[in-house]
Amino acid sequence: MHEGFPLIDRQFKKNVNVFIGPHSGGSINSDETNIFMGVCQQHHSNCDGIYLPGCPPHTEEIINGIFQFYKDIERPKYADQTEEAKLGKLLRSILDAQKSG
Repeated sequence: MHEGFPLIDRQFKKNVNVFIGPHSGGSINSDETNIFMGVCQQHHSNCDGIYLPGCPPHTEEIINGIFQFYKDIERPKYADQTEEAKLGKLLRSILDAQKSG
């Protein structure tokens, strides 16, 4: 598929592995795309891949994570800043403070 296709018609460029929950099993392959979802996978936030905070991650966090794979598509905006976006920023600031503290 090429970049002109809508998001729904696109395929991922690499295999995608989703790690969720405390016992997700499987190994992390840095040659593939890895998505780490939720507080249980926070310890992988520095690994090759995308970390989505939350318990479980809010829908908006998951959508934002998917859009990271498609930089050429602008994410739809329904409001200046949703409550979910505010919560996401708050969660990220808490996690950043924990890492640096």
